[in-house]
Amino acid sequence: MIRKLSVVTFISVVLAFFSIHAKGQDILVDSLKIDPLDSLIFQSFDIYQNIEDQLLPLDSIVTIANEEHPQIKFQEALIRANEYNIKNTRSLWMNTLYAFGNYTTGNQQLTLADVGGTSVDSRITNGYVLGLGLRVPLYEFLGRRNFVNQVKAERDASVEMREVMKVNLNRSVIDEYYELITRQRTMIIAAQNAYTQDVNVELAEQGLLTGQVPMEDYARFVSIRAAAKMLYEEEKRDFYRQFSKFEELVGVKMIELKVSE
Repeated sequence: MIRKLSVVTFISVVLAFFSIHAKGQDILVDSLKIDPLDSLIFQSFDIYQNIEDQLLPLDSIVTIANEEHPQIKFQEALIRANEYNIKNTRSLWMNTLYAFGNYTTGNQQLTLADVGGTSVDSRITNGYVLGLGLRVPLYEFLGRRNFVNQVKAERDASVEMREVMKVNLNRSVIDEYYELITRQRTMIIAAQNAYTQDVNVELAEQGLLTGQVPMEDYARFVSIRAAAKMLYEEEKRDFYRQFSKFEELVGVKMIELKVSE
């Protein structure tokens, strides 16, 4: 009986192998009854075709991440704020500049002030008087330059921090990109195994009906199939998570990273 069982197992594996490769992914998808929500989750992606062939080149994805990631955008905003701060600091000297003016009325006569018979002053007693004054505190000479340099240093630090963040982001994008590929491949392997176990159970059922496979062996095939399908569901869940994680990391919807058809 063991000999017959081994022959059945061998034949089932061979049949499963050729079935998968001869009929392709359509049978695999149909046999596993893929959740219709997959098409909504993955939009126009085919989760059983190589994901790297459906995505933009990795360097293009890295560039998009550098432009769209929220942390990079936040750092860019800090740099712009520092630039405005530099401009404001440079114009602080205008606080020492002030304008004044007044208006007087009179009878248009020329007023002369005599000192010892000599005219020393004269003015018209009505009209406008405008002027511009400047008071320069010692801070303008001693402290403002240092303050400007301090603000510049803060701007430079923000720029350097942005570059550090980009380096770290690029590493994360690369790591998560290849993790996405690995998760998909692992899921496909689990799916193929689950399909193979479906075929094994079908052949075992036929053997059970003809008396070539005992009930306990049939039950073992069913148990193996159940474990294979559970593993497939776990691998698919991990791929779903990685898909969403990569989308969040890059900062745009995955459909925007898809190669145009």
